[in-house]
Amino acid sequence: MAYLPRIECSTEPPVPSMNYNFPNEHWKLPKNYPELITAVRWAAGGRLTVSVQAPLSVAAELVEQRSSGNWILHLVNFDFTRPVGNVAVNLRLPKGRALSEAVVETPDSSAIQVLKAASTEGVVSFRVPELKVYSLVRLTFTLPRS
Repeated sequence: MAYLPRIECSTEPPVPSMNYNFPNEHWKLPKNYPELITAVRWAAGGRLTVSVQAPLSVAAELVEQRSSGNWILHLVNFDFTRPVGNVAVNLRLPKGRALSEAVVETPDSSAIQVLKAASTEGVVSFRVPELKVYSLVRLTFTLPRS
């Protein structure tokens, strides 16, 4: 567990109301975002499940599809006027599993891209060639060993 005494907002948030609206001019990183990053890395013992090397405008979310066992990495570029190229991803594999396929799907293109991935000591590395606004990386694993 890590403790930060406060989040330092970059903008003054709007006054709460019954129909609370949080317009995009408030979608800013807090002033002390480096402390948040450091705290999360420390709490994880330096063993994050996923790390993404991209500009600060890019947000990432990793989820598991329970029905299939696939992992889905959502990437959102909040600075849609500046596409991001060559987004590096490192992913810690689940125990006993190996990556069988990583593909990128995006509404920005009709093509589905199969990514080349390299694996070393339980960590898979790959690059997403381009992120305009939104990309989904579907990660399929081999079945667990019996």
